Amino acid sequence: MATKEELLERLRSENVRSLRLQFTDITGVIKSVEVPASQFAKAVDGEMVFDGSSIEGFVRIEESDMILKPDLATFAVYPWADGDARVARLICDVYTADGRPFEGDPRHVLRRQVEAAAAMGYRMVAAAEAEFFLFYRTPEGAPTRDGGPVPIVQEAQRTAGVTITPGRAYGFFTDTTICIGCKACEVACKQWNNLPAEGFHFSGTSYDNTRALSATTWRHVRFIEQFDPERFTDLPGESPDLAGSFEPWGNLTTSEQWAVPGQRWIFMSDVCKHCVNAPCLEACPTGSIIRTEYDTVYVQQDVCNGCGYCQAACPFAVIEVDKEGTGKAHKCTLCYDRLKDGLEPACAKACPTDSIQFGPVDELLERARVRVAELRERGVPAYLYGSGGVLEEGCDTSDLGGLNCFFLLIDRPEVYNLPPVAKRPSTNTATGLAAGALAATVLAGAAFLAYASERR
Repeated sequence: MATKEELLERLRSENVRSLRLQFTDITGVIKSVEVPASQFAKAVDGEMVFDGSSIEGFVRIEESDMILKPDLATFAVYPWADGDARVARLICDVYTADGRPFEGDPRHVLRRQVEAAAAMGYRMVAAAEAEFFLFYRTPEGAPTRDGGPVPIVQEAQRTAGVTITPGRAYGFFTDTTICIGCKACEVACKQWNNLPAEGFHFSGTSYDNTRALSATTWRHVRFIEQFDPERFTDLPGESPDLAGSFEPWGNLTTSEQWAVPGQRWIFMSDVCKHCVNAPCLEACPTGSIIRTEYDTVYVQQDVCNGCGYCQAACPFAVIEVDKEGTGKAHKCTLCYDRLKDGLEPACAKACPTDSIQFGPVDELLERARVRVAELRERGVPAYLYGSGGVLEEGCDTSDLGGLNCFFLLIDRPEVYNLPPVAKRPSTNTATGLAAGALAATVLAGAAFLAYASERR
């Protein structure tokens, strides 16, 4: 390990202009205090003071002065530079103002556990997770930061065959006939969005214990358990024989007998539909609900006031105000943060059967046409829900302009808890105003007549 004098000499010889004193907060996130060249000697002597009350999990304002004592063995100079200026770093231990090791310093906690293990006869070994970076080099051999001339390939191109470009409409095509009810999408959604687990009790009414979408469940696999053999005794009048030109269930193979009504489970991975004409967006009084550059509907949490107007406006009972938590409205974001980084949404990426397919809506509609034709040829009365009139039979979502997240179904919409005719509350505004004006006129007339009769 270099001495203080050797380290200071190296800082001078390598033209280091600033030194980062690194430590971690209680959650393991790296923090740093950066000092200029004039403060190097003081920093190496362990005399740098910082405000511990501003670091998550550290101390109160009354105990805010904390000292960073560097571990000289951790010294390193970053391999990049801005012009002539280079940056180095030292990993530090955190001490209190009276010179004692800070109890909440993760390095101190690790050191204590190593000593405790040694006292019990164990040798405890800990190390950082291996991580490396690849740098392109200049002709002179120096590392660069510009990534070189290699074109950037989005992860979504590898996982979904899709290039995510702002300005296009993206969504999901959910084919319920190949959903196996594994709930991988539900778990992936919760994991990525850091949502709490739910359903730790047996509902007694279904093997699906999540039961519905909520403020903390943004993706839900609905279990539709149909075991009653008498359910379709009047099949010709009530079945979803939506094509009309073929006999339902007539051409099913042995492996497709699951599709026969009355003796099946149907699974549907439900989610926010990201309506083209979104009622929740229309109802929001604060402007917290916006349409993103990917044509998805997004709730800005810092603007939402938790009024609940969006909850009443949604025809699918998707969005919900978290009354026990944040007090604000929550729903699927279509992984807006992932889209901005070129990543496929977590649920679609996790789906093992590709029941959930992500991509541009126009391309998904073409895939859906082909799939519906294939199923109908086999005798399964498939149709689309939310496609804006494309192969929609027995349902109508035209008032919403279609859904960016649409579904392939094989039973009536009500079976999947979907409204056959989805409406925007705003379409009733004119009728409501007219009815209100008429009622006011009638009441005013009645009051006038009553007053006139009193006068006589």
